[in-house]
Amino acid sequence: MSNKYKIGVNHARQRRFLRSARVFIIIVIVLLLIAGLFILIDAILQNRKANTPSEATTPVSSSIAPSIEIFTSPYFQFQTDKNWRFIANESTGTKFVYRRGTDNLVSGDMTVYINSGPADTQATRVLPVTLQSDPNKLKASFVSEHCSKNLAKEIRDTTGEITLTLNSVRFLCDADGTNYTIIVGLENGTFSMNFKRPDGTNATYIVFFRDLRFSAEPSEFETIMNSFQIR
Repeated sequence: MSNKYKIGVNHARQRRFLRSARVFIIIVIVLLLIAGLFILIDAILQNRKANTPSEATTPVSSSIAPSIEIFTSPYFQFQTDKNWRFIANESTGTKFVYRRGTDNLVSGDMTVYINSGPADTQATRVLPVTLQSDPNKLKASFVSEHCSKNLAKEIRDTTGEITLTLNSVRFLCDADGTNYTIIVGLENGTFSMNFKRPDGTNATYIVFFRDLRFSAEPSEFETIMNSFQIR
């Protein structure tokens, strides 16, 4: 009788254990299903969020800093690239100096004289211009070759400077000069250019360039003069 009792007790425990195990397995499966369902729902929501434009997003516009420098004086205005600067300590009310490059590496300069300037401004090249009535801007032609190429050899060898007319502009040619210098002059006129200003007064302009680069770039000076406006 004692053995039967023990066998009955073991069967009951086994049945309780099996029931508990089944309940535990069911709970684990339910939890796994719930977790999987949450993961699936979250993935769907994240995908929708990624593909939906945000109302709070503000359009971003990028701007590029201007690549030009505009110089203005009471008598004129012109523009260059950002490598140019106004040299205030070398300028006056009638002389305006501009320089290309840095203090340690100057690659060119430009001087504008108003109602003044050296009478013997000499250059190796000339840049003819014409005045456009609207809006009082200059139109540049092309920088000439070295002016000595237009002189007879015997003249070139015996003089340093000589007055001549080149590309319809009369100026002082630095015949034996080796620097790349340019004087601006009116077509069918001289380098001393007289212009009527918008206020009705007249002023005389002398514009002188010097290119110090190993390989000169005359087109840059032509571009500057094409932006030159009488004020």
